[in-house]
Amino acid sequence: MATCRFCTRQVEPTDRNIYQRVVGWERRRTSGGTNAIALREVKQEWAHAHCVDRAKEGHTGQMGIA
Repeated sequence: MATCRFCTRQVEPTDRNIYQRVVGWERRRTSGGTNAIALREVKQEWAHAHCVDRAKEGHTGQMGIA
């Protein structure tokens, strides 16, 4: 079992509602956004989908979410 990067509660990496951290290089499109990630590296870091959603809204760190 792993822990969520944001709330530190347990996550099940095989759950479809879990995010896995990926690092790589992006080339920006002229219309904005990312076209693709090159040299993609999958990390052994996990997060609940609702924790990622909260982080996208600007909430970070220990969130204490169930």
